[in-house]
Amino acid sequence: MKKLKSATIFFPLAFLVACNNNPVNQQVQSSNELDFRIEKTVDRITQGELPRITKDFLLAGLTLDPRFERRFTNYSGDQIGRYLSAMSETDTTEQSINIHELVEAILKNQKADGRFGADTLAFDVNSIEGPQMALLWGNGRLLTGLMDYYTTYPDKKEALSSALKLGDFLEGVTQACKQPEIINRFKTMGALGFICFTQITEGMVKLYEATGAEKYKRVAATTYPLLPEFGNQHSHGYLNTLRGVVMLYEATKDPVHLQYVENIFDKIVTSENYLITGGLPEFFSFYGSAEGVRDEGCSEADFFMLCLQLWKATGDNKYLDRGEYLFMNHMLYNQFLSGDFGHHIIKQGFGFVTAPTPGQSWWCCNYHGLQALHAAKQILVTKKDYLRKVNLFYPADYKDDEISFILKKTKGKLPSFELKISTVNGDIPRIAFRNPYWSRSTTVTLNGKDLEIKEAEGYLIINQPLKRGDKINIILHPVLRLVDRERNGIDLTSLSVKPVKAALLYGPWLMCADDVYQNLFMTELSENNIIYIPDDLTFIPAEDESIPHDSFNPEAYLSFVFLKEGTSQTGKVILRPVSEASFQGPSNVRHWLYFSR
Repeated sequence: MKKLKSATIFFPLAFLVACNNNPVNQQVQSSNELDFRIEKTVDRITQGELPRITKDFLLAGLTLDPRFERRFTNYSGDQIGRYLSAMSETDTTEQSINIHELVEAILKNQKADGRFGADTLAFDVNSIEGPQMALLWGNGRLLTGLMDYYTTYPDKKEALSSALKLGDFLEGVTQACKQPEIINRFKTMGALGFICFTQITEGMVKLYEATGAEKYKRVAATTYPLLPEFGNQHSHGYLNTLRGVVMLYEATKDPVHLQYVENIFDKIVTSENYLITGGLPEFFSFYGSAEGVRDEGCSEADFFMLCLQLWKATGDNKYLDRGEYLFMNHMLYNQFLSGDFGHHIIKQGFGFVTAPTPGQSWWCCNYHGLQALHAAKQILVTKKDYLRKVNLFYPADYKDDEISFILKKTKGKLPSFELKISTVNGDIPRIAFRNPYWSRSTTVTLNGKDLEIKEAEGYLIINQPLKRGDKINIILHPVLRLVDRERNGIDLTSLSVKPVKAALLYGPWLMCADDVYQNLFMTELSENNIIYIPDDLTFIPAEDESIPHDSFNPEAYLSFVFLKEGTSQTGKVILRPVSEASFQGPSNVRHWLYFSR
């Protein structure tokens, strides 16, 4: 145990810079970005128009009623299955559709062989084509949705009975789908590819956990190893399969399953597919759609939730680090002003550019995005033995049988938080804060005074009894880093007058300029604008009047001098987190920029 003045922990990280402003007097900031984003998505699903999500609209993929024709009805069960998964985690008072009545209507549309959708589609080897793969995808999503609904409402045994019939149907087509000619036929077919089959792994594991029936475990264990290599593969379906494999490991504790996912995860993050934003393109190897290379809200959500699964399964904080970075940058940027999640066009070496038609994907990404937001909220604070661990730095209201507290963000020039103890039963509970890699030092005080603190496994532990009314304050000191296109760090002290193209990271945030907030910087000519890093390696936080009044991250707006291309004149540019660009209409968002001294 070590007592440190003001409990300030310093770490020898590269690329450090100093902030030339000290934290000002702090005030509690009531805004909560995570809750705000959840509410925006729920409102879009429940109150949005064009399309309006109604019971009949959701059921269209099962009834195939032409009166309610919509996009992707042939992916029978896809949208409605996702709806069940997302809304089973949402308070029923916020829902516009009675979820129990919806499930009753779903069950009425189940076919005799257990499937949902067209019962005219045959599943012998010679018959399996695109329509069959679409049905498999949708039925797999609906199986997962039914199981998620049953998990939330375990008294609804009829949902489990329906899921069992559907699981038996999927088991029945497995032998044909696993044949080499089917794998070869569909391994490069994108969204209609072989991942439409492998993604049933998730639902099968959920069925196995609920029933203990070995046949469902066997289907899952023999299906996922058939996952093809990267290529024209839909990253969402690929990642969804991997998530099912981690679930299989959690259900069986067989290390083979976990090792499989960890190996592929390492391949992903060392491949060209792993973007500087922390996310992935819609299709591996940068295959494009009609509008070009895009991201996808479902893929970013799956990748984030996969990171959390691996973190929980292994205890290795590297997965939480990856997940946090992805979430705070690509995941949150992917959300549109409307609350939708969806697609943005990726321009390599630049960032995101506007699309002819903004890609709000109401049929899939909204539900998957909402699940990811819920997943983030669920792990803000976790309990392990006597420790309550603060894992992500967002406001939280935590309560268990032994302790309750409120964590709020406080205003300041640096990321700052206040944790106030509401109740304590006994003197055993302890609070631990994750000590993130992106903070060069972390300052923690208790009631404004020094305290006993120790670091263990990446967490700063408040190792003394706490009582009602105690206030713990934590201030994080973000590192400023430059990273090149090959993901190599650029030592700021090595910068010269010769510009280098790089991405700027400030703590957990990827910084950007966009043509709504920084129009003069982005106007023609701008491709070769040069941003100057001061010789003393200090940076200047933006003035308050330059920061949008509704910003959730005002401490991450940084001001720099830049040389405007095509002129001999300099101006001021304010770089901000890429996630902040989601609170406005479509814009070109640039995060690959030129820097020099």
